[in-house]
Amino acid sequence: MNFLSQINRWFNPWRRRILLMVGKAIITAVKDSDKLQVVQVSLMKDELKGDVERIQEFGFTSNPPVNSEAVAVCIGGDRSNMIIIGTDSSEHRLKSLAAGESALYNSVGSYMKARSNKKMHIKSGVYDCDTDVIINAILNHTHLGNNGVATSNPQASPVPTLPADFQQGET
Repeated sequence: MNFLSQINRWFNPWRRRILLMVGKAIITAVKDSDKLQVVQVSLMKDELKGDVERIQEFGFTSNPPVNSEAVAVCIGGDRSNMIIIGTDSSEHRLKSLAAGESALYNSVGSYMKARSNKKMHIKSGVYDCDTDVIINAILNHTHLGNNGVATSNPQASPVPTLPADFQQGET
């Protein structure tokens, strides 16, 4: 056996582990009732892994729909020690955001978009409007209709005053 084949034979298990450390997965099921959310994922051909912990950002949680894409990390290249560190749903993701914009969205079309014009746009089954419309409605005690347009002024009370340490127009 020549020297090169000996080196390859020695490195092949390590190379295989390195190649299997990070990969793309498809979520096939979600269990969201324990301390950590666990998912079942489909990886390579005919490879299905269950009870894989899904690590989420503190302060934010979601339940990705079936067929969402995921990033699987195998600790030390060990396929039995896998975690999911990111998910996306190309079917539901908001598209065509301007540079610097971000959004929080769900699978039924509701979203809150931080727009590049320093306004928030909120769309749900009830409202579709910019936040300055909502804030003005709250300050004026106005009811918003289904499209975010003021429909009535049920309480003719004065506009609430802001605390002294709050400067109007600050972000």
